[in-house]
Amino acid sequence: MTRCNRVDTTRATVSWFRVAGKHFTQEDRRLATTCYFEETIRDKEDKGTPLDLEFGRSSSYGGVNLMYFVLEGKSVILDEATGKRTYSAMMGLGEFLRYD
Repeated sequence: MTRCNRVDTTRATVSWFRVAGKHFTQEDRRLATTCYFEETIRDKEDKGTPLDLEFGRSSSYGGVNLMYFVLEGKSVILDEATGKRTYSAMMGLGEFLRYD
C-alpha cells in the first residue's frame, strides 16, 4: 500500500464534494482526510500519458469515514455502499491477478 505523507485537517471553502451524483458546497467546513495512495501513473506501453490518482478516507460528512478519489484534480467522496462495492471489486481483481 502506498500511503501519502500527509493528513489534511484544514478549514477551507469547499465546492468539490459530490455524493450520489449531488454537488455540495459548504463554507468553512472542517476537512479531515487521510491519503492512502497518491501517484502519477502511466499506461504500461504509452508512457507519455500520465494520470494523477489519489485515494483515501475522508470524514468530511458528519465525521463518518468514507472513501474518496481524486482523479486528474476532480474529487469525489463515495457513499458507504459504493465504497463497499469498490473495495470488493478491487479485492476480487487483486485476487484474480494474484497480487496477494
